Amino acid sequence: HEVLPEEKVLALEKSGDRGPAWKKQQEESGLFFHRSYIGAAIQLYESKSGLISAEQLRYVAASAITDFTEDVMYQSAWQDRWRPYELKLRRDYDEAQMIIKHAGLEQLPAFPNVSELVPRLAELAETVVDMPFEDLPEDEEDEAAALVS
Repeated sequence: HEVLPEEKVLALEKSGDRGPAWKKQQEESGLFFHRSYIGAAIQLYESKSGLISAEQLRYVAASAITDFTEDVMYQSAWQDRWRPYELKLRRDYDEAQMIIKHAGLEQLPAFPNVSELVPRLAELAETVVDMPFEDLPEDEEDEAAALVS
């Protein structure tokens, strides 16, 4: 997972020695670098290793979008800080969407826009505040209480 700037990575090789040729050599050895779960799934799919099918790529991408949406909703106070992650994930999402389309599979759900999710969360919280808990199914009670608190 590429989560740190190259100069801060703990590695045997110096930062300057880990360029595109080094990464290509690592990939040829079966070691892939990625910025998201979708990116990792794409690399595995494109490696033709047989480790992941287009259907599995679609599942990983759809799950990553769901997880990202839930994370943004849970950490709505981070609205401005989500943007870099949103951009990286969107790039991988767009690439996965093209692969999925080419494979003839059902398209992925729409990519969430962070700036639209946070206001929706506020609207949902207002709706839940006015709703008596008796009207909620049991499994939604905890979620509703978390939104209000």
